Amino acid sequence: MLKLDNPDATWSGNAADGYSLWFSWVVGTEDREWPRCNDVVMLLVYFPEVAETDEEGNATGLLNARPCMKMDGGRRKEGQDVLEIPAQLTGRPMEVYVAVVSEDGKKIADSQYLGKMMQ
Repeated sequence: MLKLDNPDATWSGNAADGYSLWFSWVVGTEDREWPRCNDVVMLLVYFPEVAETDEEGNATGLLNARPCMKMDGGRRKEGQDVLEIPAQLTGRPMEVYVAVVSEDGKKIADSQYLGKMMQ
């Protein structure tokens, strides 16, 4: 199973419209052909430390790590997908990953680490 070509992620959004991480990758000729075109992209953003807050929003401690994920994302042939990020997780360091699984779920590529990001 082939990994995505040149994957990238870009932060987007604001408090009024919501927050998201836009993923993109290069779609080559082979990526548009069957069966590879229907590979499913999986998106994962991992927040290693998430502050626990009280009712007024004051930090009271740290919770365990928290992920945001989309296991049934876009298709390889689409070249992009988006992952919504809860507002309470913004402003925190996040580790960003992407992976690909065949449409039938029998093959999976190693995940690709896109790096550490902050909003």
